[in-house]
Amino acid sequence: MGSLYRPTYRAADGSQKESAIIWLKYRDALGVLRRESSETTKEQEAKRLLKQREGAAVEGASSRQAWLRSQWPSSPRTSRPSTAPTAASP
Repeated sequence: MGSLYRPTYRAADGSQKESAIIWLKYRDALGVLRRESSETTKEQEAKRLLKQREGAAVEGASSRQAWLRSQWPSSPRTSRPSTAPTAASP
């Protein structure tokens, strides 16, 4: 689950100020923590964008898991290459 926040910064006069722009913090489909500007000061718009990003992460995670399952057979291989040394031909 992601969150919304307003980062703080130090102004030219040395005072601590809060940004007017709302930022998103969420994990993507690979589990990487992402921080992204919503480019809006409206909380409802930022929440909508966060839901989109979280939905995309869920979609990406489920499609990634399906892809991984398709790449690896569920049953073990029955024939394996021999590792015994071969006889040299005369």
